[in-house]
Amino acid sequence: MDPASLAGSWSLAKPRILAAVAAGQRVAADTASAYVADMVSAQGGTSTATQQVDASAFAGTAADGRPLADLLQLPIATVYSRLSQGMGVRQALNLGGGLLSLLADTEVADAGRGADSVAMAAETSVEGFIRVVSGSACGRCAILAGRWYRWNAAFDRHPHCHCQQVPATDRERMAPHLTDPHSYFDSLSRAEQDRAFTVAGAQAIRDGADIFQVVNARRGMSTVTTFGRQLSTTTEGVTRRGFAGQRMRAAGVSSPVRLTPQAIYELASDRAEAIRLLYRFGYLL
Repeated sequence: MDPASLAGSWSLAKPRILAAVAAGQRVAADTASAYVADMVSAQGGTSTATQQVDASAFAGTAADGRPLADLLQLPIATVYSRLSQGMGVRQALNLGGGLLSLLADTEVADAGRGADSVAMAAETSVEGFIRVVSGSACGRCAILAGRWYRWNAAFDRHPHCHCQQVPATDRERMAPHLTDPHSYFDSLSRAEQDRAFTVAGAQAIRDGADIFQVVNARRGMSTVTTFGRQLSTTTEGVTRRGFAGQRMRAAGVSSPVRLTPQAIYELASDRAEAIRLLYRFGYLL
């Protein structure tokens, strides 16, 4: 992009960007039928599909159904919006470029996942799929590793999500580090654990906290004044039926909010106290 001629350079760049992303979508979708058939064969079955996935149907269209060309207008619209707010040209272009990268990456991955889902629908021996994670999975995705879904279930994902669905003819188990959240956590380096689960969350898991409780606690987070200081808390799981709520009431904690692992580490004077609080607030089973 030429900072001195944004409109002109975008008019030249957009067709090339659109063609590149659409080509990526087609490549990602092109192997769907063969992939599903191979997975059926690997599980001892025989492919029953009589129709192949049309990869071109996934090229040029965004995952939400709008034309890909319309979606790819967002980066340049973002640039103009930031410029109108006083942002510098180079900074605005960098922001737009980052958004473009995110959109391209996500739409190509979605095309592959969408094509796989169509191929699974056509392969009647496939009962469902197992969600598997990549080496860069976030905490939210990690706790879904190994979960079984029916063949027609929607695939929840976030921008830059690279998780995949593995078609299965029954609920067989895959490689543990791909399907078991705890095994996945153990397969990561300490730095990777901190990145995916936050520093405090990863430390809580290393200290024995339940990985599901740690990750889910990030929902409903806020900062409040409690125990005489500003601490991060969450309302996740504190209802009467919630696991954390039951644990807290059993320990005599009447507060409607739950300390996060980060807050616990800030409060605890030593590791023993940290572990005691992790148990009290429902992170340790």
